[in-house]
Amino acid sequence: MINIKNFLVKTSARSLALPHLYQNFCSDDDFKKQTKMQVTNQNAQDLINKWVQDYDIVLFMKGTPQAPRCGYSGNVVEILKRNGVFEYKHINILADPVLREQVKIYSSWPTFPQVFVKG
Repeated sequence: MINIKNFLVKTSARSLALPHLYQNFCSDDDFKKQTKMQVTNQNAQDLINKWVQDYDIVLFMKGTPQAPRCGYSGNVVEILKRNGVFEYKHINILADPVLREQVKIYSSWPTFPQVFVKG
């Protein structure tokens, strides 16, 4: 019978004693620590303006079309689908608080979702 406590202690000791073996265990780039782009007020405004100019329809929503995080965002996605609109730019405003605040300033409107059609 294996003594779990001893097994865990020995396993931990091995990983500490042989760090070179465990150091590159997950060397694939997908597993490396990701650095999040720092969005500032100005580059958020630039991004918002670029998206609104470059895409016919831009949806700033809570969540994604596949997994809306609020009922209103889900309703907008369904309305777009029912009207045959399947290609549009969508941005999850919950992912970045600076972007969320800058969209409110850009549109002079405090709530989400927000839809921009042809600018």
